[in-house]
Amino acid sequence: DLVEHFTQSLAQQNRTYASFLKGRKEGLQQITQMIHLQLDLLEKGGYQATPKAQETVAKSVIWDEADLLEFAQGSISKVFGPEFAEIDHYVPRVRLPMPPYLLVSRVTKLQATPKLFEPSKVTTEYDIPVASWYSTDGRIPWCVAVESGQCDLLLISYLGIDFQNKGKRAYRLLDCTLTFMDDLPMEGETLRYEISIDSFTKNRKGEVLLFFFSYDCYVEDKLFLKMTGGCASFSTPEELAAGKGFLYSKIQLQVKANAEKKSIQALLPCHKNRFSRLDLESMTRGDFRPFSPAHQLQHGNSSLVVEGGRMLMVDEILSVQPKAGAWGIGVIEASFDLQPDAWYFPCHFKDDEVMAGSLMSEACVQLLQFYLLYLGSHTSTRDAQFQPIPNLPQKVLCRGQVTPKDKQLIYRVEVREIVLENNPYAIADIEVWLEGRIVVLFENLGVQLKEKN
Repeated sequence: DLVEHFTQSLAQQNRTYASFLKGRKEGLQQITQMIHLQLDLLEKGGYQATPKAQETVAKSVIWDEADLLEFAQGSISKVFGPEFAEIDHYVPRVRLPMPPYLLVSRVTKLQATPKLFEPSKVTTEYDIPVASWYSTDGRIPWCVAVESGQCDLLLISYLGIDFQNKGKRAYRLLDCTLTFMDDLPMEGETLRYEISIDSFTKNRKGEVLLFFFSYDCYVEDKLFLKMTGGCASFSTPEELAAGKGFLYSKIQLQVKANAEKKSIQALLPCHKNRFSRLDLESMTRGDFRPFSPAHQLQHGNSSLVVEGGRMLMVDEILSVQPKAGAWGIGVIEASFDLQPDAWYFPCHFKDDEVMAGSLMSEACVQLLQFYLLYLGSHTSTRDAQFQPIPNLPQKVLCRGQVTPKDKQLIYRVEVREIVLENNPYAIADIEVWLEGRIVVLFENLGVQLKEKN
């Protein structure tokens, strides 16, 4: 059937990819040997080595891309060593995502001791491919920047969490706060993540049930993204099924009830309040006529498009209410139909398929992009692009899982702050609903229109 055919096709792709990486690894080893020989000649006065050659030799690689692919879909003992062979028999176990959502190229540093739960660190790098399947105008989307720091999974696995879990508990992210410091990176650049596991919470048996972590992401030596307050759990299927989702506290409800009402005047009128998948696909190509003919610009702003292709994570805008919400400046509701054999389930993770929170965050970003275009903010810019708002802490609270058995996600965007001229931007709280429960809450998520120059 279709699912079996898709699974076999994905397995064949992964085998082909692994073979390619093995050949690439052998080639890189030969190149490294040649560079060592060249540097040896340099010491003897043979010729002048390039700085790039010296840099390649100086960089240590603990695990390369082929190793990480093996960890994601194959044997942990082939990567960490024979003492981890026991873990290969457990299903599920902690893994990295598989392609196309394996977003790490190498591990270069490691400060950790197996079977010892103490503060630990790992340094990873991700080489952003040129002409990648997910980029827009040469830039990576929000979700790739966030997800590329995925090696807290590798680190907690190296500490030996699955010796304890024995296939009975699965990893799930609970909380984190993301703060972008700069513009989104470009194709061809390398992201470096300094990842730390800082502490653990254990039960009376001494079993780790929660761990707390953080990371800093650099492009070259420039800090681009900070993730703080990371918290992940290890839960049984019964515990995950019993989750009630996110519940607002009385204080949070009171804050909303007392919020000061604001007002906003759209730069362009739009008389529609519902938009189809086809409408959204038009916007991924820079065609804004689904709003109105006046929304379509004849020149400039070529980069102002919603993420398209497999990265379009919204199927339909159910309603747009510009004067609704606790702050009175907008509520957007949208849906996304889940497909059990879609690319985002099988790769994340093998034997434990669950939708990545980073992809839900991508849907939230796309909805804010949509709303800024809906109100005509692009008419106040000349050659802008969508970018994160720097130094804005954005909190993520995950209180439920999304699996291939689920049918549809509903997004509810409540805008807290918006400016349509002179550096337009929007900040919102966004609820992700599944079967009557809020499974994820994004607080203070922000998008701006920033001139390229």
